[in-house]
Amino acid sequence: MEEQVKTKLKAVIQNNFSTPLLIDGVNFSESDSAVILPSTIDSKDLGIIANEDGYIYPKWLSSLQEKASLKKRVYLVIDSINNISPDEQLKFYEILKYRAISSVKIPDNVQILLTTNGKEEINAIISSLTISYKVENK
Repeated sequence: MEEQVKTKLKAVIQNNFSTPLLIDGVNFSESDSAVILPSTIDSKDLGIIANEDGYIYPKWLSSLQEKASLKKRVYLVIDSINNISPDEQLKFYEILKYRAISSVKIPDNVQILLTTNGKEEINAIISSLTISYKVENK
């Protein structure tokens, strides 16, 4: 990715912290400040499970909370959301709308990003909960 494009994308991300961003045309990789949640994650692995011993948190949420506890900006990246059907995309509704999963709030210093390679395949409800940005690679 060109340096000018990276700089512009970084500014868009930094200036739109409170609303989830739907970014068309870029992929993110795992880093100290990001938790990558594949869009293809099974719904049963997305939420918190209650059993006789208490609650079992999904690995992605535990990792997110651990990184967020360092009090720096952290990114939850729902990767390649266009790789699943528009109906299946709705499994992320609670995260996007309420910044929570199974009533556990996502920490305030977490920014939610969604990546796609084609906005036309995004569920209208999911799209309405985000700000869209298209990366123009030259």
